[in-house]
Amino acid sequence: MIAFGLGVNPGCAPISLTSQTTVADSSSLQSQQELDVTTDGTGSVAHQSESSTEPSESDVLVQEPALRSVRKMEFSSGSRQPKHRSNFFMLQAFNEAIGDSYKCTVQLMHDGDQCALGTIVDTNGWIVSKASELQNRTSLKCLLNDDREIEAKVVGTDVEMDVALLKISASNLNAVQWDLAIPEQGRWLATTDLRSSVPTAIGVVSAGPTRIPNQRAVLGVLLDEDAGNKGAVVSQVLNGSGAHDAGIRERDYILSVDGKSVDSRDQFLNLLKGGKGGQYLTLKINRDENMIEKQVRLMDLSSELLDETEMEVNGPISARSTGFGRIFMHDTVILPNQCGGPLVNLDGKVVGINIARAGRVSTYALPADTIMPIIKRLMQNATVIAKSSTGRPVSTDSN
Repeated sequence: MIAFGLGVNPGCAPISLTSQTTVADSSSLQSQQELDVTTDGTGSVAHQSESSTEPSESDVLVQEPALRSVRKMEFSSGSRQPKHRSNFFMLQAFNEAIGDSYKCTVQLMHDGDQCALGTIVDTNGWIVSKASELQNRTSLKCLLNDDREIEAKVVGTDVEMDVALLKISASNLNAVQWDLAIPEQGRWLATTDLRSSVPTAIGVVSAGPTRIPNQRAVLGVLLDEDAGNKGAVVSQVLNGSGAHDAGIRERDYILSVDGKSVDSRDQFLNLLKGGKGGQYLTLKINRDENMIEKQVRLMDLSSELLDETEMEVNGPISARSTGFGRIFMHDTVILPNQCGGPLVNLDGKVVGINIARAGRVSTYALPADTIMPIIKRLMQNATVIAKSSTGRPVSTDSN
């Protein structure tokens, strides 16, 4: 068989966060310097310094996946869960530091659902996002921070780094302001929300820059050894995998992959070789003598995630989460459809683009100095193509 392959009370809000604020350990979230906290009621100031005692088990912060860019946030959720790092009162502490940088964030929508975030990289409607999250999207809408909704078109991709360049018909947009320095380990970062300077989620740099080796893309099923030349028979489906999300069931007989017939388990495995994480396959299935078709997404899950328990603990993982030449890691908890947006430091500058949710507290970001040459190349190629088809140059205003 194959493998599936700073706790803050609701009445208090930290107001003094600077670019020098770091945490020594993302699990304890202790500051390496004093962090000023003021209460709304009395105005008194408390100090947390290096001499602070270790937090008790009840004080350890728990971060849940951020949902603010997917649906409207319930204000009361922060009051119910004051120790969650992504509760409203904690996020509000980053309001002033982020400033107007959130305005370069967009939502990319398909059939009314968010499929990714995007980053405005040029004032004349050029946007980058995570390419694999945009696959099989026949039409895309781009939602701007001023509530305009504009049709978006993918005009270029970088397969190696999973970057897509999109174009919308708009001008005078708020473009990204880059910081080319790699943020040091322990620095606070914020994933922006297009509607407000209150971020979607926050976290700290945990490692990098580094290379993430490519993992073999899998469907997320176990197969019986012998189906008697009737196809490949599914014996088990991994929760959270592409097969699970597509509704593949135990005892389904897979008869073809993208129109190529499957007579055996080995033939099916050969057809999957060379597949990429995020790639969609069309499977023809015999289910209780009924013929159905399913669009199933491959996922390049790391070996430790090819386990039911691990997938449950880690939560949703990006279908393409490996094979990046240069990234840095941070512990912000976001959802796969919140990748593609900007990652901002406490100076309000964008240090990278979130490119993959890879684990429970592991998110990968492409550094600014890595993605900028990619953007330049994709924009040049798209401009040449557009000019050759229309006879007119495409306006750009690169930053």
